[in-house]
Amino acid sequence: MTCVGHADIIDTPEGEWWAVFLGVLPYRVNRFDWSPTGRSTFLLPVKWIGSGDARQPVILDKGMRVPMVLDAPKVAAGVRRSAGAQFGTSGVERDDFKTAVVDPMWFQVRTPQETWYRAYVNEKPGLELEARPESIYGMGNPSMLCRWVKGSTFSTSVAVKFDAKRSDELAGLALYQNEQCNYVLGVTAGADGKPCVSLAKSDKDGKKAVASAALPTDGAVMLKAEAKNEVVRFFWSLDGKRWNAIGGDEDAKILTTDYAGGFVGSVVGLYATAKAE
Repeated sequence: MTCVGHADIIDTPEGEWWAVFLGVLPYRVNRFDWSPTGRSTFLLPVKWIGSGDARQPVILDKGMRVPMVLDAPKVAAGVRRSAGAQFGTSGVERDDFKTAVVDPMWFQVRTPQETWYRAYVNEKPGLELEARPESIYGMGNPSMLCRWVKGSTFSTSVAVKFDAKRSDELAGLALYQNEQCNYVLGVTAGADGKPCVSLAKSDKDGKKAVASAALPTDGAVMLKAEAKNEVVRFFWSLDGKRWNAIGGDEDAKILTTDYAGGFVGSVVGLYATAKAE
């Protein structure tokens, strides 16, 4: 962990002391650090030494590294921990959108001016996004619901059903650091008007098409991204069992704050867009 600081110290109703602070969890490639999570919030217990005016808080003894796993704060009797129905501590998160209320862990890019998504439409599990002209390459509020990337190694997938009529219509999965640095894997229409899945990359050198593959059906398609440190790979599937690679070993470093700038982490987004007619 690097860039540790900005700590606040709090005491809990159970008599414990904790420090809330910021830190960065980078991975290293060729002596350089890269972080897709940016500044994140961490907790560590605090102990006190000395007494009176000489009393001082100690978060870690000198030379100790910040631990990645520790016991959680105590909870008073009768207080239930809130873990959510699908979001536990296993590191696996799944949302089938089985209620009309979208989990608040999903968030948007920039301030929304209109409502463009609905969940559990007509009592059917799923999320419906309106494909709007705003795109992730601009400074507006695109049709994208996001979750924070929590580490440099992760896998994310989504099932998409989208009937694209033109090549400027797309729905799928976005890996997003900012409007300049991102990947989009989506269902769209090819130059011949037939359905296909496409992968696009945007970085400081501009936006470019990476690869595309014709789809044998206009039904539901599963899209997946797998990242491991500096490499990210993309796949599509019709059944969720047989996965087809699209593109190759793509550069995940463009999703880091070290490349893109700023200090916030990258996100995974459910994304749809279409140019105005």
